Amino acid sequence: MPENSHGSPARIAFSYERVSSRRQAGEGKKGIERQHEDFVPFCERHGLTPNPDPIKDQGLSAYTAKHMKKGNLAGFFKAAEDKKIPWGSVLVVEDWSRFSRRKASYSFEMLHALWSLGCALAWVREDIVITRERFDSDQLLRIKLDLAIEAAHNFSAGLSKTNSQVWDLREKEYFQSGIKFLSMSSAPDWVRVNSDETDFEENERADWMREIFQLRKEGMGAKQIAFAMNDLGRTMSEGGSFSEGRVGRILRDRRLIGEKKFKSGRVAKGYFPRVIRTKLWETVQGLVDAKPGGTGRGDECRNILQGLTKCTCGGTLSWQGAHKDKTTGEYRYAYLVCMNQRNSTCTAPKGNWKYDEELLVHALMDARWEDLFSAPRDTKKIAELQNQLKDQEAEIDRLQETVDNNAANLALAMGSKDFDAEAIKLMTGVGKDAKKTLAKAQAAADEISRQNEVLNLAPSGDDIKKEVQRRTKDFLGNLEDKEQRRAFNNWVNTLGVVVEITHTGQMRFMKDGGVEQLDVYREGDTIVLDQTRQDAAVLGVKA
Repeated sequence: MPENSHGSPARIAFSYERVSSRRQAGEGKKGIERQHEDFVPFCERHGLTPNPDPIKDQGLSAYTAKHMKKGNLAGFFKAAEDKKIPWGSVLVVEDWSRFSRRKASYSFEMLHALWSLGCALAWVREDIVITRERFDSDQLLRIKLDLAIEAAHNFSAGLSKTNSQVWDLREKEYFQSGIKFLSMSSAPDWVRVNSDETDFEENERADWMREIFQLRKEGMGAKQIAFAMNDLGRTMSEGGSFSEGRVGRILRDRRLIGEKKFKSGRVAKGYFPRVIRTKLWETVQGLVDAKPGGTGRGDECRNILQGLTKCTCGGTLSWQGAHKDKTTGEYRYAYLVCMNQRNSTCTAPKGNWKYDEELLVHALMDARWEDLFSAPRDTKKIAELQNQLKDQEAEIDRLQETVDNNAANLALAMGSKDFDAEAIKLMTGVGKDAKKTLAKAQAAADEISRQNEVLNLAPSGDDIKKEVQRRTKDFLGNLEDKEQRRAFNNWVNTLGVVVEITHTGQMRFMKDGGVEQLDVYREGDTIVLDQTRQDAAVLGVKA
């Protein structure tokens, strides 16, 4: 006999319906529909009030718990945790396998978590509502659950053995024909499958990812960024909050630049929408490359030129302290260390550069910036871009006319008494395609305008030199101010310069193929900047 709660206040029932792949929910498939059809009759038998809006997860596996990480089931748990789900509510599933296909210990953890939130689980196929009290008192129910958990897990485990073969085929299909496997189970948190189910597109979390990268560029550490995101009420798809570790993983996630790495190790570029632009990505990678104690993971700006300093092998030079004083927390020694030494790929002569901030700052202030920014304005390129923009704007006008004409024709066709449904369907499709093409053309025009603006606003060498000297002199009076240090580091990263340092102290300021070379060292307390080697090279003389 079914458990019956008549005579007690009616509890709200929420139908949870899940399929593991989007194909199971596609046209002609009955999985979701079948799961829903017994919901209302079940509620009537058990005195439950059915919520009219089912909770659905499509393309999310219960074997890998994707539905608990990024699905709507995770959202239900979060809502219950936030007390937005009434106490005593019941989550209704057609069969146990819709709720979990995990191992027994994890499956029971999920059930206990549901009980602790004041909810129960209803199992339609067994016609029972599983409350904590019923579980404790009904030995037969516990046996049924054990058997169902084992069967659900073993079935999925058997399928998982061929899963790697399936992904091999998906990988082959993508590289041969460009066809993607459109499932949220393997997609990042900031994308979704578009309405046409033809590709991935950004969702609202993509802007959050850009915020995180911008905050890191501005000097915030992972912990500060996590606090900022949580203060704004931001959550991931599974309802989880941001943590220092999670922000750190986001800052390293190459899916943000569109890449997908298959299990074979092969990388597909452009598989996902590119959320982070190349320059911002590279700047932030320079900041997070530092070891603990440097700017990469903490909130202090130890290396004042972090993000610019490079080893001659091309690796990032990051600050590293040695012999930390247990009382003061200060380091006795500090060095700039090539991060490529971690994996033994650094090809530079052995040795680290002893960190000397005054040397760095004076080198920055006295370098001959006029040589790096002396290239004349590229008028030929500017004219070329202006012609491209003119052609692109003409194309935009043509596409806009096509869109407007199609919309007018569609309106006329739909208003006709004997309208042709197939013709309307065709015009609708043409209109969608035209709008997409128009949007791409607008984006291309915006990019051409941006490039043109950059070329027109390119500063002269004298302007840059004066600005560098002014800002650096101001900064020298605020060396110990953490906020000033972060602000100064953020600013120097906008110069687009790489500072290559050898372990002997020789520096090369490099930008767009230009090189400003100098030797920086101390004679007693005096800082010496020797540009003889650079001058001799210009004259063709060996220094």
